[in-house]
Amino acid sequence: MVGSDTSLMGGLLAATVLFTLNYLFKILRYRFPVFRRAIEGEPVLLVHKGKIMEDNCRKTRMTLDEIQAAIREHGSSRLEDVDLVILEADGNISVVSQNYKHHSTRRVRNEKPNK
Repeated sequence: MVGSDTSLMGGLLAATVLFTLNYLFKILRYRFPVFRRAIEGEPVLLVHKGKIMEDNCRKTRMTLDEIQAAIREHGSSRLEDVDLVILEADGNISVVSQNYKHHSTRRVRNEKPNK
């Protein structure tokens, strides 16, 4: 970003630009929901009342094996035992059981959590 400029001022300028852009993006995301949806995406329903939403799975490229793995991590062994499976905008998979007492979220596709 700063090229061959390794001076302190060059580094401070680069950091200032990054912080300013981050701040502007946050303002745009907050004030304009359309912008937020374009940048972050929206949650996608993958399973509803034990039935797979095939079109949504195809759009998100989620396989049945990945969905079943999320359901097993939740503690259910069968697809019919869950009410909702949602691929969240941040990449997590949320599972809600039919009894609504158990729900869980897991990170999908080996993504590392932000620190």
